[in-house]
Amino acid sequence: MPPRATGDEGLHQKVTKAKLHICVTCKSSLPADAEAKNAVGRQLYEAMRSLAGDFGDDAPVEVRPVACLANCDHACSASISATGKWTYLLRDLNAEMAADLMTYCETYQRSETGNVFRSRRPSSMHSSIAGRVPSTGMILPNTEFTE
Repeated sequence: MPPRATGDEGLHQKVTKAKLHICVTCKSSLPADAEAKNAVGRQLYEAMRSLAGDFGDDAPVEVRPVACLANCDHACSASISATGKWTYLLRDLNAEMAADLMTYCETYQRSETGNVFRSRRPSSMHSSIAGRVPSTGMILPNTEFTE
């Protein structure tokens, strides 16, 4: 049986490159009939792909498009995940934040658990966390409730 986590350290597994999924259909304040190429999510995706390309093989994340992350009230949304780490849903993003988002991705990649505390995030991302989900490979402390 694998060791039980004593806190937030996650399960020690082979480190893989993080995946950043960006909702390319996020249109934020654009009219419903706006062209897809003008979507805030599409613009963020293109900016992040460009930044990742600047890193070459050393990019901290693989940038991938996704059709919808069902967080439309807080568009643009993205998620970041890696084996054995917490998955985070990010909100209220835009292309102007791309450099800060890449900095966040670098910190996430270096973190053993994926935790990037507010104090370690770029200031533009202090309120960007919508939620987190444990990796299927994580063994969390006992969370049974007693009544």
